[in-house]
Amino acid sequence: MFTVDLRNSLHRYPSRARRLSCYSVWAGLLLAVPAVVGIGPVSPQAQAASCAAASATVLVAAETPVLDWSENLGYDGAGNLWVSRSWQSEVLRYDNSGRVTARVSIAFPAAIRLGPDGLMYVNSGDLAANLKSGLHGGAIVRFDPAAVSPMPEVFATGLSLPNGAAFDADGNLYVADSASGVLRIGRDGTVDTEWSARAPKNLDVLAGVDGTMINGLTVAGDALYVTVTASPTGRVLRIPIDDPQHTTVALDLLTSAGTISPDDLIVGNDGDLYIATSTGALVRSDPSGNACTIAVTHPLTSLAVVPGTDHELVAGTMTGEVLRIDLP
Repeated sequence: MFTVDLRNSLHRYPSRARRLSCYSVWAGLLLAVPAVVGIGPVSPQAQAASCAAASATVLVAAETPVLDWSENLGYDGAGNLWVSRSWQSEVLRYDNSGRVTARVSIAFPAAIRLGPDGLMYVNSGDLAANLKSGLHGGAIVRFDPAAVSPMPEVFATGLSLPNGAAFDADGNLYVADSASGVLRIGRDGTVDTEWSARAPKNLDVLAGVDGTMINGLTVAGDALYVTVTASPTGRVLRIPIDDPQHTTVALDLLTSAGTISPDDLIVGNDGDLYIATSTGALVRSDPSGNACTIAVTHPLTSLAVVPGTDHELVAGTMTGEVLRIDLP
């Protein structure tokens, strides 16, 4: 847990106060989960589950802590880093020195992913107000990262709170909609309603969703791995792409790594899962579900593999910094 005095920030940026008031529900839930279940950022069990330590350094500093919340990040085909600044409603491109080289206005952006066509796809509408059932204010937009002035265009609409996302080898886009469930979207931007109807839904206990806020999503071979952020067990689900109704529990972070609140996750170049948590623990898990905590740092939101490297990740944080993580 951590606290930040926002009064000065909101006084300096009054136009963001209303934006923050909607988002505070989301942030509050993420930050409150450890206290609800009675553990700190990382429990004593994590010591037994720890393995060789990773190191974290600040790659991009936060100009205004928390208001610069780095919700998600990803690389384009040229190796440029793009960061979703949800509370700023912007996606920013950074060079290797951490300097901003482009800005794209997108309402409350979340996952940003390189598509099979070379365009960047961004979930829009990552806003706590969209958790309300029946709202469809979320969308997916895309833009050309190589354009002099990238202009987003709508790719898919009718979503609620699109959060995590990933493409499979066939070019289908899978979206973790925190208000509804896991969706599959075809290359034409149409939701595959038949597949999505068989996939786990928010609060779908029979599918193993033991909480709310389906959040992070990654593709690993013939399966998806999906996190449930507000889960008392820190649950990660495995969804067979060809048989989504037979979802299983991949691992529970509370028992395997002594932490909870999983957010985004990725598959590293070594084939292991790397899971960001809002407790600040970075968890590594092999395909069998054997997990350990390899770093404890800022509350984490997202992860990406640095192109051309075998042992480096970048991570988004709730406080706004972008971290470079050197894996053991």
